[in-house]
Amino acid sequence: MRDERIVFRDCPIAFWIFGTIAIVIAAMIPDVRLAFLPLGILSTGFASVLTVTFDRTRRTLHLRYWSLFRRWKRSYSRDEIGAVYVKEDNEADSFRVEMMLQSGDIIPLRLWYSPGKRRHERTVRKLQSALSA
Repeated sequence: MRDERIVFRDCPIAFWIFGTIAIVIAAMIPDVRLAFLPLGILSTGFASVLTVTFDRTRRTLHLRYWSLFRRWKRSYSRDEIGAVYVKEDNEADSFRVEMMLQSGDIIPLRLWYSPGKRRHERTVRKLQSALSA
C-alpha cells in the first residue's frame, strides 16, 4: 500500500494568461496572426503543471509534469537527494527551486527563474518537511 501525499502543485498561470492573450490578439488582428498564434499555442500548450508528491512507504519523491501536449515524470529516492534550496539569478531578481543529488547533479524543478523569493522559500520548506518525514 502506498502512503503518497501531495507536497505542492505549481501552475504556470502567467504563461497561460500570456498565451491566451496572444491567441486573442491573433484572432482579432490578421496582420500579426502568424507571429502571435504560434506564440500563444506554445505558451498555453507546453507550459506544464508541476505536481510534487512524496511516497513515504517507498521514500520516493515524484515530480509529475503535464501540459496539453506532453506528460512526464521523474522520481528520486530520498537517499539520492542531498539538498533542496532556492537558487537566485544574480542578473535579475528571480529565483527557482533546485535539488542537489548526492551525485552532485543539480535538478531544477522549473527551467525558468521567476520572481518571489518568499514563495520559493515556502516551496523549499514544504519539500524539506516532506523529505524529513
